[in-house]
Amino acid sequence: MTEITMDQAETYLDEVDDMLTAAGIPLDVLDIRDSDELAADGITTVPSAVLIWNTSDLLLIGPEHDRFENGVLVSWSTETGWEIAELNEDNSNGPLESLPMPVLAPPARVAVTIARAVLGQPLTVDGEPGGDPWVWKPAQS
Repeated sequence: MTEITMDQAETYLDEVDDMLTAAGIPLDVLDIRDSDELAADGITTVPSAVLIWNTSDLLLIGPEHDRFENGVLVSWSTETGWEIAELNEDNSNGPLESLPMPVLAPPARVAVTIARAVLGQPLTVDGEPGGDPWVWKPAQS
C-alpha cells in the first residue's frame, strides 16, 4: 500500500481534478474520503476517492451518445490504485476493472488513461501496457 497522509491525498486529487478540467473532461462528482473499510487490517485509514462523469461530450458519455448511458465511475485508493466501472441506472456500479497506472500516477497520465479507457483505445505507456515510467511524489512536510 502507498502511504500518504490525507492532506497529501487531497492535494494529489485536487491536481488530478484540475488536470481533468484542463483536458476538457471535468468531473461531475469528486468524493474524497478516508476509510478504514479499504484497509487490509480493517483499522488503518486509507485515503480514497470516487470520480464520476454522468455525461461528457468529449468522452462520449451519456444517453445521447448511446454508450455509458448512466455514466462512468473511477475509484482510487492508496491500497487498490485506479479502477473504472460503468454506472448502472440505480447509481450502483458494474464490476471495477483496474487501470494500468501507479497509485500516484502523474495527473496528466491519469487524464489520458481515463480518456483512453472510456473511448476504448489501447492503454499503453511508451508502447508497453501499463508501466511505471512516472510516479507523482507527494510534497514533503
